[in-house]
Amino acid sequence: MITLESFKLLNPKVARLERGSGGTPEITFQEVSDCLAAMNLPAAAWARLKYAQQGMFSANVLAYVAERLIQDGESEDGVLTQYWLSMAQLAVVFDLSQNQLTNRRKAKAIGIKWWTKNNEKHLSKCLFFVDQLDYEVRASISAWNRGDL
Repeated sequence: MITLESFKLLNPKVARLERGSGGTPEITFQEVSDCLAAMNLPAAAWARLKYAQQGMFSANVLAYVAERLIQDGESEDGVLTQYWLSMAQLAVVFDLSQNQLTNRRKAKAIGIKWWTKNNEKHLSKCLFFVDQLDYEVRASISAWNRGDL
């Protein structure tokens, strides 16, 4: 059975000096990789970023959020402004850190003077797209454990 903690198997391990218990592991690297391969690319990138803590996949997640913002009509001629790019980056960092940020810190992070209700609404929109990725990861794991994939 694959869990969210299973994604840590994707990271290389350092040889241990202690002797192991032997036997076969309950879940293998290959099974976790197969589950990731069954997901769409942005969801797999999110799983690697959040649960395996592989920071190199943050660009893929940010590209997905930016693409969704463009589809949602938040761009000017198909290009996002720096405000929206900063907001998408804040949403990803906010979700990864799992810490509550004050309005002052949010404003400083995106380079504005005051944090308003409108800014909060925009951040909520970006967080919604990140939450959709997390839902897709969890749904794929559930389908894998049921044997549907």
